[in-house]
Amino acid sequence: MATPHTKGGASAPPAFDVAATVGQRVVRLPTAARRQVQQPCNKAGREARRAFKAAHPWPGEHIFPCHRDAMRGIRELRARPTTPAVSLARAIIDAREPGMSKAIMQIIDVSAKAGEPVAVEVMAILTTVIGETVGAQSDFLWARARMAEEAFGLID
Repeated sequence: MATPHTKGGASAPPAFDVAATVGQRVVRLPTAARRQVQQPCNKAGREARRAFKAAHPWPGEHIFPCHRDAMRGIRELRARPTTPAVSLARAIIDAREPGMSKAIMQIIDVSAKAGEPVAVEVMAILTTVIGETVGAQSDFLWARARMAEEAFGLID
């Protein structure tokens, strides 16, 4: 059985009267649009962009610039000539547990504040590669994990 408000009904739903519902506090502005304006040119543009993206797929994976910078820093550290400071920095970076590398960095920081030259160099390398902000450290951890996956062949 069709009700008046269903598709098979005989009449349209009653019009909503704002003034009767809310009272005289609400006034319809004379400049208000009666309906939302349709923009057909945008529809064609969207379809054209979809067709273009389907015809020309991106050749690789998108990597954020901050992650690319972190990966570049790790590559530069690995390309440096081996010194005791660089070897220690590489060991800290390659530590599997983030807590372990943080504990090692605290120990080295004490030595660096005491003026030990190797510790000062290690801290300079680590702050350059890892960064000082939480965001830079997060980017570094992402880049380190990504490069480990690439090294083991988990990513094409």
